[in-house]
Amino acid sequence: MKITCKVIEDLLPLYVDEVLSEDSKALVEEHLAECGDCRDRLKKMQFAAFPVIHPAKKDKKNKEREALLKIRKKIRKKRITAVLAAVLCVVFIFSAGHYMYYERKIYIPFEETGLRVEADGKIYSDKNWYGRLYGIVSRDQKVQFLVETETPYIRNQYPAKDLPEDRLVMDLYVVSSPGGDTETTIPSLEKVYYLSEEYVDFIFSEDEQKAAEELKELEEHSILLWEKGEKNAEKDAVKETSQRAGEPVRFYQGTRNVSTFSGRKWNPPKGSYADENGVVYDQSGTVIGVNEKFRPDGNGVG
Repeated sequence: MKITCKVIEDLLPLYVDEVLSEDSKALVEEHLAECGDCRDRLKKMQFAAFPVIHPAKKDKKNKEREALLKIRKKIRKKRITAVLAAVLCVVFIFSAGHYMYYERKIYIPFEETGLRVEADGKIYSDKNWYGRLYGIVSRDQKVQFLVETETPYIRNQYPAKDLPEDRLVMDLYVVSSPGGDTETTIPSLEKVYYLSEEYVDFIFSEDEQKAAEELKELEEHSILLWEKGEKNAEKDAVKETSQRAGEPVRFYQGTRNVSTFSGRKWNPPKGSYADENGVVYDQSGTVIGVNEKFRPDGNGVG
């Protein structure tokens, strides 16, 4: 039976989509071989389904696509950069905040520590020193520099409140101070100083000659608290000063309630003394105050 063009026209869309059975496909192809009109219809359908793009138009579309891809990449990079910058900013703020609160050391001047050195080499304190007091020891283990610092965290969580009674911090004449809350001493110690603020983070050099020069510098800028075997020298200093002045002088052995220029209480360094005019000297004879008022710069009375 001969297939009409009308039937083939109905079958052509299915033929283009390749969904005809083998028998139907054979009938369509047999008709197309004989019918030019149906072949023209097929070409139009195929072009509509799979249009042939001109090379120039194709290049233009490719360029547009590449341009869009580049824009997307730039946007993606900017987003990633912004996210990374935000993360780094958060990390920096957190790190800076952590350092400022938990690690930043705040120097505590000697007159605010509550420390007091007695003639028998015992160091007492009327304030809480936990987490604050530490020491730097010279390479020959003969000189120790004590210092108190605190972080904002320590200051807020463990305030340096006045203790109900003086507590022993360190006994400089024994190797290990009795009691679990006292500091261990070094048997070879000959001198103990209180460190000045500029040397809070100081570390002695590994070179012995340089370390010796550093030790001399630290001693010049620190407050002498105790010297081994100074008990007799202490008495001689009092006697000599008394004879020079013609009358007794007050010799400080950690005496309390001496006011500073700031109005706070100060525990004078051990071995310091005042003459009849109220001028206060340290153990080396340097003027450090007047009228029982301490001059922390150690430059004498202005």
